[in-house]
Amino acid sequence: MKKFLLNIILLGCIGLIGFDGFSQTTRVKITVDWEDKSYENRVIVQDPGFQNILTIENPDEPYQTTGASLIYTGVFDLGCVQSGTYKVILYNANNVAWAAPASIKVEVDGVIIVNDPGTLASTTGHEISFSVSSDGSGCTPLPDSDGDGVIDIIDLDDDNDGILDTDEALGINTFNCTIPALNFFGNNNTPETGIAGEVGAVYRFENAIFGEPYDVLVEITEKRNTTLSTIDYDT
Repeated sequence: MKKFLLNIILLGCIGLIGFDGFSQTTRVKITVDWEDKSYENRVIVQDPGFQNILTIENPDEPYQTTGASLIYTGVFDLGCVQSGTYKVILYNANNVAWAAPASIKVEVDGVIIVNDPGTLASTTGHEISFSVSSDGSGCTPLPDSDGDGVIDIIDLDDDNDGILDTDEALGINTFNCTIPALNFFGNNNTPETGIAGEVGAVYRFENAIFGEPYDVLVEITEKRNTTLSTIDYDT
């Protein structure tokens, strides 16, 4: 099977995965790889306060007993999080193991501390706990302009002047934004950083949103048994 996993970062529109009001210390990244029957699977991530902070499922056929889609792979960067014990809870709508091959990986500051094939996934959920403990040296905190403990990307009033950011910033709201249709023309297949066609290579596409002055960065985060020749609108 040939597959590339691309991580798309939209510059100017930052998606939120719900952390609010605490110090950021350690970077956490979660990867799911479902090679078959992805529609059956779901993962819920809980923070140390037992709050659900992330739900992972195939967005085309989310958590159902039958479906047509097979493969789904996703990388979810939680950013810098506080120390404590977190949980990933593995579900299967048919109360059976995830169809092999499958995996969920939890990476803390670049080190994989959970790598599970989902053999115990069920309708009630199989819990896997992992601990985060750090002095913050390995993670750069996200900006908090007014120092109120709410990072800017989720603070509706970054400077705490009583005027919503959407009214101050030309009507652009970076909270709960969605990724629009993208235009991947205009790149000469030369990465901005990294080695062309290899994991870690980052490509920039300028003015990639129709009618908007935003650039898009595309990063190769995984490569399996294939060679990348070009990145453009058709590939």
